[in-house]
Amino acid sequence: MAGNGPCHYFAVPGFQGRIGFISAVSHKFCSECNRIRLTSEGFLKTCLQYDNGVELKTILRGGGTDEDLRRAIGQALAEKPKGHNFEKKTEFTDREHRGMSQIGG
Repeated sequence: MAGNGPCHYFAVPGFQGRIGFISAVSHKFCSECNRIRLTSEGFLKTCLQYDNGVELKTILRGGGTDEDLRRAIGQALAEKPKGHNFEKKTEFTDREHRGMSQIGG
């Protein structure tokens, strides 16, 4: 059974289940990525590599309407990066510096 994402699954003879690997660096899937994450702090992330996104908590706590949320989410999705640069060793000003456990990935 294939999953709904970029994972490549492998079965080990004699063991139950399968193990999946996401090879984001060697096999870019950015053009097909439909993933976003909402952090526990209320930030909607549009890419794991970058700190791009929108602060939804600020909108909600500021009395924002459903339409304000729709507009902010739509804008963030429109600005979702076209690809990542995990393979590059240079620093980016908008690179994510939090660990995966802090992001929720």
